[in-house]
Order: sequence, then structure tokens, then C-alpha cells
Amino acid sequence: DAASPEGIEVALTGTALRATTNASGGFLLEAVPPGTYELTASKPGYATVRQSLSLSAGDAPTLSLSMQRARGRLSGVITLEAASTSAGIAVTLTGTSAATTTDAEGRFVLEDLPLGPSALVAVKDGYTALQLSVEVKERDSTPVTQVLARIRGRVEGQVRLEGSTAHDGIQVSLLGETPRATTDAEGRFVLGNLLPGTYTLLAEKDLFVVARQQVVVKASEAASVTLTLPRMKGEVRGSVSRDDAGDLENGGIEVSVTGTTLRTTTSAEGLFVFTGVPTGRQEVRASLEGYAEDRQPVQVQEGPGVFTALTLVRLRGRVEGQVTLSDGASASGITVSLTGTNTRATTDAEGRFVMAGIPTGTYEVVTRKEHYTQETRSVEVTAGATATTSFLLTRLQPPTVTTFSERGVQGGRLTLTGENLDYSRDTFSVTVGGVAATEVLFRSNTRIILRLPHTVSPGLWDVVMKTEDPSRTFSAKIRVVAQTTLASGLFYALGVKPDATLGYFSGFSSEPVEDVPEKAKTGIVSVSSGEKDALALREDGTVVAWGRNSNGQGNVPQGLAGVIAIASGFNFNVALKDDGTVVAWGANGSGQSTVPEGLTDVIALSAGVSHALALKADGTVVAWGNNNYGQSTVPEGLTDVVQVSAGRNQSVARRADGSLVVWGYPPVGTPLPQGLTGVTTVALSRNSEIYGLAVTSDTSVIAWGEADDTLGTGVPPPVQANVVALVAGPDFASLALYRDGSVAAWGLSAGSTLELPRGLVLRVPAP
Repeated sequence: DAASPEGIEVALTGTALRATTNASGGFLLEAVPPGTYELTASKPGYATVRQSLSLSAGDAPTLSLSMQRARGRLSGVITLEAASTSAGIAVTLTGTSAATTTDAEGRFVLEDLPLGPSALVAVKDGYTALQLSVEVKERDSTPVTQVLARIRGRVEGQVRLEGSTAHDGIQVSLLGETPRATTDAEGRFVLGNLLPGTYTLLAEKDLFVVARQQVVVKASEAASVTLTLPRMKGEVRGSVSRDDAGDLENGGIEVSVTGTTLRTTTSAEGLFVFTGVPTGRQEVRASLEGYAEDRQPVQVQEGPGVFTALTLVRLRGRVEGQVTLSDGASASGITVSLTGTNTRATTDAEGRFVMAGIPTGTYEVVTRKEHYTQETRSVEVTAGATATTSFLLTRLQPPTVTTFSERGVQGGRLTLTGENLDYSRDTFSVTVGGVAATEVLFRSNTRIILRLPHTVSPGLWDVVMKTEDPSRTFSAKIRVVAQTTLASGLFYALGVKPDATLGYFSGFSSEPVEDVPEKAKTGIVSVSSGEKDALALREDGTVVAWGRNSNGQGNVPQGLAGVIAIASGFNFNVALKDDGTVVAWGANGSGQSTVPEGLTDVIALSAGVSHALALKADGTVVAWGNNNYGQSTVPEGLTDVVQVSAGRNQSVARRADGSLVVWGYPPVGTPLPQGLTGVTTVALSRNSEIYGLAVTSDTSVIAWGEADDTLGTGVPPPVQANVVALVAGPDFASLALYRDGSVAAWGLSAGSTLELPRGLVLRVPAP
């Protein structure tokens, strides 16, 4: 190898002869006895050379030897960390070309290696490279045993808490692994020294839902994670009560969870429920204007709900004041009240009064004393404060009544106008025909509105107002007209119940019909029904219409008021006002909605198919509209009439003696049924040419005209006692109102019969 041959040790085995080569490699062994020997040449790092030779006496051979460097061998096991196989690790020895790869168990062998110190290198992708100092010896060196460490990665990121500004203290870990980290205030974390692979990362904190996310860790890289932990949710139920309210008066109170968007209002019972409430300590708040709010802490848990109860205490203040009288009289004992409350106070000797514990709000303070003006002041009551006011009551002059209602309907309104009508609130009385009118609907200093008693019969009566001063009694005449509490058409069969609510029991048609308006359901005195439309007269004198409006019959004239009677024809309506005049609207093809000019002093109405009848106070009859069959030509000299009824092409009048006069079709003079005397009520059909009903003095019902028993139509049932009102409905369908308020129906209309509600009872007008 071109190295210097100096220093090679040469020996002759079996002898003590030794020599060391010079710089040229030469050596000399002298005085060698004859014989056969083995010559050895050795030098560290080289393979020992051996050569046999035989010497005779006198021989002096010259030998030429060549030495080769010595070679060694290196073996061992190198494994991979956390790997199922260790094959494929590249193993080399620095400074040489020696190289090999490990087998599955990590074993390797390097041979023909230069002896001496060297560096063993082991490399595999994904693992930290190994460089190990080794000593190569001529024979096997010490076996190498090493492990290649896997190159690590890390997971870093941020975990935030829902609804929170601080995100520290969140525990972050890998499922089934040891590494753990805790987030800082911003929610940041690092998990380092991780073997490459796929992991399930867990983020946990009390009161929050555990978050899980799969992450892939790669060698020498950082996997980034961003998570938000949802707050665990629970349920909060509760109740809120007002300290001044009943059990079912706690609705509409606003309830919220402080610091959240959760809001609701209570039911009438004061109950509320929140779902999705963040777990942990929360605060429930209840508030309502005029009350001190209440707040209650709750500990919300996941799963079962928590219940809390809150109470709202009404904010209150005081009202103080003084009342004086204009004539200097003592102001003691005057009643002072707050509108809308039951609060009352009585003035002391100086006219002063105090009302304490008044809920906050705006009130009208009213003072009242007999024979003095009633005064009202508005006050604003605020929490913990005192509102003050004062009154000066002026002495009133004795009352004077200037006008009374001239006409009214049973159960309707009776109006008195005058001056100083507030003079005495407790010591006056009003009677109509001797019947006391006790229900006051409205009262002021110039007007009193009373309910006209239902028990007053139709007719002309004295109305009398008596005051505490017998010399100041006022009287006049009033014409009372009857209520109509039963009516029927094709679409609507209607009645008025004793409490003035509408009895609606559908009609004879299977077609869908319009719902009854809310205004027509209460405060009703009379009803009327056309073919497919209906009217209700309210106790305040206004009219409500509904149903079909093909000819404007549903368009009640604007401003129509003071109505005391109504009637419906086919697609037109008529109304009687309290001044005795008549208003009509709807279809007018035959002039049925054109009221005769100058028609006044009317006390009753009836409407047929296309003509109308008006009964005047003097017992005469006026007719207008269709006159094809003479139905609108009133018989000459007809007087003493007390009831009229208009049919299809026929008209009938009931006279005071119970006799009937019929005109139209059939012609005048056509005989009526036997026994039709002493009639107390009569009704004609608007659908049939000549079908009519009457109640005689013995309260039996007689039908005439097209009544046909073979068809099951028209003919009344055999028992018809105590009938007070009749309705000849569509076709041959009929209704009867009994004295006890019950109703019967019979006959057919378009193949349908009327089914009355069970237990139906209507108001029976005084006869």
C-alpha cells in the first residue's frame, strides 16, 4: 500500500532470532542453525506473513516478502423505535465503501473492513441518523446493538370557550397517550415530542362539552388545531307571581337569563321555561313595568332541569289632596276614588284625604258629593312618592229633564237629556209603564242612558223620572217595539239568548258560510236573516251585517245609529230608527230599497222577497217595492193593524181583533183556513207563493197555502202549545219559539232539516 516497510518485526519460529526491518524493508538473521523453519513478518495493521524455509550449513538465502493490510468484520442489530420491522436501515462505515442494510430483525454484517477505529453510520427515513464510534478488529469486533429513534412532530393550536373571554385551564391530551397540556389565557397549547401518526385530540373543561378532533402528526412538522368548546346546556323552569295578582293573572311578565340572549314571557299562570341554558351559576331576572324586578341565582346542570320562583312586588306611592265646596259648606265625608281600582277615601273635617299604597301609574281621581259637580283630576303615581291634587266642587241646581227617547226596543237604550242630571245619583228613579229601569249604562250632567227593561210590553207607555224633590217629577210618552229573537234564512238560523249573546245554529244549506263577526256575538237585542245574509241589532242601536253581499245588502249605511228594529228581504235590508223613520239598502231593482218619501211614525217592519211593509203608530200600513201581484197595494181602509208580514208575492196584516187581512197573490178574497181567528202572531214564507203560519188564541199553530203533509213539509207537528213567535223559513222549513224560550223546527228546505243545539234557550220578548 506504498507505506514505509520500516519496523516490520521478522521472527524465526522455534528460535529466539528476531529482526526489525529498516527503511528499505531489509532485515538480517544470523547464526541460524541448519534446519526447517517458519519465518513470520508482522506489523500492526497488517496481516502476518508466514513462509517456510529449510537451511543447510552455509546457506544464506535472500527472502522477499510482501505484506497486506489486515481486514476486520463488524456486525450487530439496529432496530427502529416503535416499528414492527427493522428492515431496510442503511449501515455504512465512514472512510470505506462498506455498506449494507438490515434485515427484518435489524441484523447487519460488514466484512473486509480496515482495522482500527472508525464511525458506523445507520440511516432510515423518518428516524434520527445514528453515528457510532467503533473499533474494527481483525477478528469479530464487539457486536453493535442500537435503536434508531423516530423523528418526532408536535400538535399546537388554540381552544376557546363558548361565551367566555378567558380561555385558560383547558386540558388538552391525546386519547390513549401520555402527553398533556393546559391552555393559556388565550387558549393556546403545544403537545411536543410526538411520534408521527393519527391521534384523537381531546379538549376538556368543567361545564363545557368535551371536544374531540382527529389530528395527523408528521415528522418534523407541527399539526395545527383550532377548537371551540360549547358550553354544556341545561333547562331552567320557574314561576313568577305578582304580589297583587291572582293565580291566573301573571301572564306577560318578561323573564331573561342575565348575560345571555335567552328571553321569554310568562303564561297566565306565571310559568316559564328555558332550554339551552349554559351550565353553571346563572341569574334569572323577571321584570314588569310598575313592579320591582326580582333576580334569583340558579345552578344549572346538564340533564335534569332546575326550578326557581320569583316574586314581583308592585311599586307604590301615595295620593293626597283636599276638597273644598264653592258655597263654603263642610267638606267632610266626601267620597274620593281612583278610577280602575277599588280604592276609596273619605275627606276629613278640612276636606283632606289620603290614599296610600297606590300602585304606580296614571289615574283619574274622582270626587263625588250629592248636589255638587263631580270633578276629576289626573295624577301620576310614582314609586315612593306622593302625588297631590285639589278640587273645588260647585253646588248644582236641581235637575231638569228636557227630552226622553220617543221610541225604543225591549232591552235597548232609553235616553234622558237635560241639565244638572248629576244633581243626585242615588235618589232618582225612572219607570217605563210602571216597570223600573234600574240599569244605568251612562251618566253625565246632561245625559242619562238606561236599559229599557225587557219586561215592558210593546206599546205606548209613560216614562217617568222622579227626583228626591217630589215637585220635580218629569214624564213623557215612549213607544216600545218588540225584540225579534228568532230568525232564519237559507244560510243562517239565529237567536238571541237571555244574556244578549247570539245563538247561532247554522242554516239549511250545506254550502260553507261566512263566520259570524265578533261584534254580532254579544250585546244583541234583535236578529234578522235574509236568504244568504244576516243582520244583528246591537243594544247600542248599531247594526252588524255579514254573509253574501251580492247587491250591497252587507254594506250597512255609514253612520247608521239609533236603530230599534231590523228586517231582511232577499238581498236587501230595512231598519227602523228611534225617530220613526226607515232606512233601506241593498237590491233595488223593484224599488224595494227606496223608502217612500215622508214615511215617519213607523213602529214595525217586515221585508219579503222584493217588497217591504211598514206599520205606523196609527195602525195603518205603508208598502213599497215589487207590486206584480198587488203585494204592495195596501187594501183601502185597512186600519187597526198591530203586525205585518211580507212574503214572496203576498202580504198579511194582523189586526187588533186577531183577524188577518191578506193581499197580493192569491188575490184578495181567497178564503183562509177554518179556525184562523184570534190570531196572536203570523208569518209568511218568502220562498213559497202562498205559505203562511199563524198562532191562534188557543196557542195552536195553523199552516195554510202550500203546506203539504205528504211531502213532510210545512204542516206543523200536532202539539204546538204556548208558541209565542213563528218563523216561516226557506221553502217549507219553519221555526217556533215557545214561552219557556225553547225552539222547535219542522219541515224541509233543499232536502235539509235544521238541527237545533241541545238545550238551546232564547229570550222571550214580553208580549
